[in-house]
Amino acid sequence: MEDAHNGFNNKIRIVNCCKNFHLVDKIFSISLDNATTNTKAMEFLKEDPNINMLLNDSLMHVRCCTHILNLCVQEGLDTPTRLNSTYKLLHNAIVNRDILTHMYNESRTNGRFITNDHWSLAKIMHDVLETFDNATHIFSYLYEPNIHMVILECIKIIYSIKQTSQANPGPSFKNVLDNMKEKWYAYYTEFPPIYGIAAILDPGVKIQGITYDVAYYVNKCKIILERLCEDYGVVIQPDSVGSSKGKSRSGFLRPILEK
Repeated sequence: MEDAHNGFNNKIRIVNCCKNFHLVDKIFSISLDNATTNTKAMEFLKEDPNINMLLNDSLMHVRCCTHILNLCVQEGLDTPTRLNSTYKLLHNAIVNRDILTHMYNESRTNGRFITNDHWSLAKIMHDVLETFDNATHIFSYLYEPNIHMVILECIKIIYSIKQTSQANPGPSFKNVLDNMKEKWYAYYTEFPPIYGIAAILDPGVKIQGITYDVAYYVNKCKIILERLCEDYGVVIQPDSVGSSKGKSRSGFLRPILEK
């Protein structure tokens, strides 16, 4: 992109791309990282009369999950290192804990040694980051669908943080977890509805598979899903004599949404 990377120029590029591929009336949502210019571009895009958005743009802007995961870990650990690198470092250290402990302690003359308490804290952090790392791999799928899996991974992450924090890991480590949780809620005070909708439509998940005290969120997704059916209008099906006629979609999702 030769022009300045600001919100307006980013929006122009998106619109031109949509026009070139005849997508101006087919956009469901757009996923972007959390750069301020991207957020501003989406604000400009919502005001553009050339773009036809579903449900008055309520599903339009989806923030990049993987970027948010990295921001949470960086906030908690106060490090610019990507979370998967930190996780792998801890994982390899724990596997080789006996060797590392011996080498380090043998070289110390100031009485500051690695103890079992240090390794216990490392294991706690490792287990939390393992949940993040697993989610990162799922969110990064390229050649298979993954949006139906996002809400379940997000639930696992916040559950892991809360459970670890409640287990009284110590004041310094609890502060790390609190910082991670605060950053998480800065972006996800409520999960984007598109994640819940995709999970509900997944036969392997459906409404019953979305757990962890998110009843309000599930109900909101159900309402939006019904509105989406109305927005799509009618299904065209051939009748018995070969002509076409419109068939209402009003009851299309009833078997799914009533469960």
